[in-house]
Amino acid sequence: MAQYEEEVTKVYVNQDGVAVIKCPACELVKTTKVMNFKGSRHVLNVKCTCKNVFLVNLEFRKAWRKEMKLPGDYTLLPEKIHRGRMMVVNVSKTGIGLQVIGAHRLQAGEKIQVSFILDDNHGSTIDKKAVIRLVKGSYVGCEFLEATSHDRALGFYLMV
Repeated sequence: MAQYEEEVTKVYVNQDGVAVIKCPACELVKTTKVMNFKGSRHVLNVKCTCKNVFLVNLEFRKAWRKEMKLPGDYTLLPEKIHRGRMMVVNVSKTGIGLQVIGAHRLQAGEKIQVSFILDDNHGSTIDKKAVIRLVKGSYVGCEFLEATSHDRALGFYLMV
């Protein structure tokens, strides 16, 4: 009889729409095309040949995100009047996820400037413009707007 895993396994989908799925029970690895799931339900029930059934969450991201907890500041653009404190909870080469500290009025489509210091050996300062793509309560997901001189420091940080 099939055994159900309680945890959802996160699987990243590459740019060609291919996912590599590994069974948590028997560790069988299967490569499969999943592009037809993009834009719809991303959590799937998968049944392995060993009869194990488990949940897979397909991640159609352009870039892998690194989880973290780093304090920083944000400023709403272009007027730079609305400012606030934030906690960076994840970052990638293309975007940032942050937790706003306190009340805010940020909305999807607005542009912000984010500034925070990496916990790397150099204490690199990241100061980037981004557009808000998602607001869920105090969580704000953003896409970076432009390449800056700090991209090298951020790129190296993401590799470590």
